[in-house]
Amino acid sequence: MIGFDESSSEIYIDRENSTHIKGRHGVKIDSPLNETRLIYILDNSSIELFINDGESTITDLYFA
Repeated sequence: MIGFDESSSEIYIDRENSTHIKGRHGVKIDSPLNETRLIYILDNSSIELFINDGESTITDLYFA
């Protein structure tokens, strides 16, 4: 799941409900959420998030 934590200004990928690899990876953003550009790319086993044209990135594996 991709989410946003308002209290910490963090965009994150949450894999706590995964049956394989658990965890939450996130990055703090400095811009307001409504001014933040988010691009995501999915393939068979990974997700990549590009925040504000690559200013920050998150890459994670997932298993269906």
